[in-house]
Amino acid sequence: MTILAATDATNAPDRVVEVAADLADAYDDELIVLHVLEEGESEELPLDSGAYTYSGDTQGEEYNRADHAMEIATKVRNRTLGNGSSAVPRGRSGEPEEEIVTEANTEDARYLVVGGRQRTPVGKVIFGSTTQSVLLDADQPVVTVRQEQ
Repeated sequence: MTILAATDATNAPDRVVEVAADLADAYDDELIVLHVLEEGESEELPLDSGAYTYSGDTQGEEYNRADHAMEIATKVRNRTLGNGSSAVPRGRSGEPEEEIVTEANTEDARYLVVGGRQRTPVGKVIFGSTTQSVLLDADQPVVTVRQEQ
């Protein structure tokens, strides 16, 4: 089985990936680190003081959002678990809620680990919540990890 860590690439080290790695070790499962690059999302995502930039061609037809997301997942994995980690990076492009749940179902994940942010009830209603949608739509147990501020 697998443990799926869905990262938004805003923190390094990423607590979501750390918790998922602990679960993968405890159950002797494979760890997948997933990042979903949403349509219209910036080509550069901030992480600490630097940004993850895509090494491919973002101007021409060669640009692939899923490949870019995979590079980001790889960098998050390496910065959190080290370059020698056996965790498998995955990148997807699309609506994060849908892509995360689809990946968890495809991989038959034992646990799905996602991050959460503190929001007001009004903020949740107006802006929605990826974590809330995943909690409602996932078939497997979801572990939510509050990011340290």
